[in-house]
Amino acid sequence: MMASWAGATLVILLTVTFGIYRCEMRKVALLRHKISAFQGGAIRSVGSPGTQG
Repeated sequence: MMASWAGATLVILLTVTFGIYRCEMRKVALLRHKISAFQGGAIRSVGSPGTQG
């Protein structure tokens, strides 16, 4: 009886932990995408010959 409760608790904890981890990884990936897009845009605008006039 105790083993089944311990197993169920472990499964729930792992599920919650994995869900939080997945959510955080999605946020990090989105943030990295925004940063790389911003840096790419900044590099393009500075490096393009038409921006200086």
